[in-house]
Amino acid sequence: GKKTFDNGGFVQAGQFKLPITREWLVSETRQQFVERSLVDARFAAIYGQGVQAGWLGEDARVYASFTDGLRSFNRSLKGTQYAVSGRVEAKAFGNWADYSEFESQREDGPLLVFGLGGHVQDGGVIGDGATVGFGSPDIYSNDTRITQWTADVNWGVGGANLFAALISNREQRGAQGPAPLQTFHQLGVVVQGGVFVTDNTEVIARYEWGDLAGEATALAGAGGDAGATLSV
Repeated sequence: GKKTFDNGGFVQAGQFKLPITREWLVSETRQQFVERSLVDARFAAIYGQGVQAGWLGEDARVYASFTDGLRSFNRSLKGTQYAVSGRVEAKAFGNWADYSEFESQREDGPLLVFGLGGHVQDGGVIGDGATVGFGSPDIYSNDTRITQWTADVNWGVGGANLFAALISNREQRGAQGPAPLQTFHQLGVVVQGGVFVTDNTEVIARYEWGDLAGEATALAGAGGDAGATLSV
């Protein structure tokens, strides 16, 4: 359910996309590439369940939510003690309607929007904390303290666009149970853009880099958890 007000404010309750990373908040039908980046696939909040309030102004937008945590989907696991997310977007110039996608069509006007998002959550111990704690698929709702923030910019000039985002993710696993205490300070960078060479043909490119800070070594017993990709 959602209620909007005349001043641009709104409140809602239920399941929704958590207001953190820009890439995930853009609809699947309005992505520039066939799929979102690998960095966003790792760090995106996906869906959570709870309450959210916000304000949609002429030059700024603000979102704040209290939910059951990152990637909770339709589940209601009991591990998350609290989860708070927020995002602020400031428009220097342009129309919000053009901000609903990454591409800048030839008929679009200039656009420049800066975004800043953040998330904090703390999970308690489920079961013995060892088999359902560190290294399990349910780290997002069990015995894991997560702090995440992102900064991004979206720029378009009518026929060409550029998007860049920086994501920082800190996970502390096993802090309250018998599982080994592990802390990961992870980073991700995405830069992508495109130019329309005709009304129906666009040349696009994306560069991304990510560092899981040893997570691959801890979970799989192997190295190689930092790398970069280039897509055109």
